[in-house]
Amino acid sequence: GELGPDVLTVQCDIRDAEQIAAAFDEATTAFGLPGVLINNAAMYFIGPVDEADPERVRKLLDVNIFGSWLGISRIAPMMREAGGGSIINLSSLAGMRGIPWHGIYGTSKWAIRGLTKTAAYDLGPSGIRVNAILPGAIEETGMAGGPLDETQLAAIPLRRTGRKSEVSQ
Repeated sequence: GELGPDVLTVQCDIRDAEQIAAAFDEATTAFGLPGVLINNAAMYFIGPVDEADPERVRKLLDVNIFGSWLGISRIAPMMREAGGGSIINLSSLAGMRGIPWHGIYGTSKWAIRGLTKTAAYDLGPSGIRVNAILPGAIEETGMAGGPLDETQLAAIPLRRTGRKSEVSQ
């Protein structure tokens, strides 16, 4: 495809154990035992914590937390067989501090930090490193909530949002 012969794309619902297993099997067939897992799939919405729709909350928590755990739980045996590996979970600064209107999303990202820390202890003896990345605001077209105001920018050392090119390389 467009990305070259060393790239395999597989669409799956990260909340579904069978789909995750099939995706990992397909990748293992193509490339051998895995050395890296990046749990990057996530849902995001903002609003007052007491106004969130229960079904939307449940879906976000299922994707952001359960999906990350499911990926870890399914890949860990393969990484043990390979002699080790690296799991990288995407959390957020919303998982480090309270941010207005980020109650549900922030809750999921706090949970990712806890999952990361405990998984590191559980899997470390098998040579599997587990770390989290906690990006802050990254500029993008249509950033939720609109552009950051002066107070928000003052809380960022660079006084600006991150750029996609700074985090995607």
